[in-house]
Amino acid sequence: MNIKKLAEQAGFVMWADESWKPEGAIIDWSSNYDKELERFAELIVRECIDESFEPLEIIDSERKI
Repeated sequence: MNIKKLAEQAGFVMWADESWKPEGAIIDWSSNYDKELERFAELIVRECIDESFEPLEIIDSERKI
């Protein structure tokens, strides 16, 4: 799971190469991210669900259920 990619998909503003960028910062936290935080949580849950069902599909196909 790529958390940075999910944050970008959720709409967080990411730092680029600005000279005033705090060292090591990825997300610019100067905005109100209420909507983006909800979307981020949704994306994480969906990613976890997708990852958890993938092995079951493989097992089921091997058992021919």
